[in-house]
Amino acid sequence: MKEKYLSIVLGGIKLNFKRLFRKKSQNSEFDVNIENKNLDEGNNKIQKGESFNSNQKSDATTLHFHYLKLIDIYVKEQKEDEIIKICKKDINLYPKFQEEQIIKDKNRLQEMIKIYKKLGKSTDKFETELASYIFHPPNVPSFSRLIGIYEKNNNLQEAIDIYKKAISFNLAGYKESLAMLYFKLPEPLKKVVDNEFDINHELTQLNNELNKIKIFVFENPGINKSNLLSGLVKQFHWYQHKAQSYIDLALLSKIIFQEKQGRFYKHYTTKE
Repeated sequence: MKEKYLSIVLGGIKLNFKRLFRKKSQNSEFDVNIENKNLDEGNNKIQKGESFNSNQKSDATTLHFHYLKLIDIYVKEQKEDEIIKICKKDINLYPKFQEEQIIKDKNRLQEMIKIYKKLGKSTDKFETELASYIFHPPNVPSFSRLIGIYEKNNNLQEAIDIYKKAISFNLAGYKESLAMLYFKLPEPLKKVVDNEFDINHELTQLNNELNKIKIFVFENPGINKSNLLSGLVKQFHWYQHKAQSYIDLALLSKIIFQEKQGRFYKHYTTKE
């Protein structure tokens, strides 16, 4: 068996790749070893606010994408403890990452203004955009990944803590997801959410969606699980996973009821 190593250093972070080449009839295996010491050193530099050469990628941005690659690797290897550790690192890194993205956006607009001025063209569009600049956060999978693990393991307080961070950064979709979780929370944690978050609008919207399911089942008593799912997708143009989540919540909240009859689960608006 022939072994080859490839070392890559980006933004002070060292990645060591080892690929094991086997017979063509077998799948190639990849063993990626990240030196945690170097990752931690990179993180320390970010926390200290140390600057980097302008020709290099910014530290937080580089480290953020390294973390995402690491998470993907650990997901494939089913190493949950490592996923949690790297997600936490990436979440702690996010404020610096966001700061760099804002600087990058504004620099781009300023550069466009310079270019258009040299060309003798109007810069009004770019100047208006710069003056009224609003940062639109990108999708950061570390938040949702860590929340998913905590919810799966019933670590609901920890999940709420991550929701709080995500919402504080105005990341899209987390208020809606927290409203979904709210139905599953015990009363003490519902009070925590009530005190720390304003999700009344999202809860009202969610209740409206669940009532659609109630009406649908009322009009189709005894409908089986498969037909209920496909019917909701068709009538309300929901994605399948969204429709399934709503059905689960409707059952949990006793908005609809499910009864096994033979090989099928039948659904009703009252207990049969």
